[in-house]
Amino acid sequence: MILLSVLNIKENQKGTLMIELFVVLAILTIASAISLPNFKLMCAKLKAKMVAQELQQLIQFARTSAISYGQRVTMCPLGDSTSCGDNWARGIIVYLNPDYTTKLIKTNILRITTGKPAAYTLQFKAFISNFSLSFDSRGEFVCQNGRFYYHSKNAECNWRLAINYRGRSRLTQVNE
Repeated sequence: MILLSVLNIKENQKGTLMIELFVVLAILTIASAISLPNFKLMCAKLKAKMVAQELQQLIQFARTSAISYGQRVTMCPLGDSTSCGDNWARGIIVYLNPDYTTKLIKTNILRITTGKPAAYTLQFKAFISNFSLSFDSRGEFVCQNGRFYYHSKNAECNWRLAINYRGRSRLTQVNE
């Protein structure tokens, strides 16, 4: 009884008015309309960072494998099961490459990853080859330097991943 008088609510009033429900609904609608574009952009940025981290881990895996096996390890875009392709966003194959060829032998494949080419583009550019990157038995990048370029198709989430000749990679640019 005391609580009802403090809140200035009558004892016989049960529930809320329809107008109060509409006001709350309008506030929630406005708040969600404002936050939804920001939420989509945040999700796109997180996906872009996740792709960058996965690529860095894959490069580190290829470099470490080259040192461990004592022979050349190559990364190339996923094509069919016996050769490299031309679309890095489709996926990446890491394989032992003692013959310095793009022809894959299934027993030499170390790892295959898949991507989402509908969501982003991923390009690789290097001094010697834009179609693959290789690490020699010392873990050094066979080309002088190279870069991966990521561009999201539905948001402004672009980055560049640089690889130096020592085989180390670093994320050099992310548009926030």
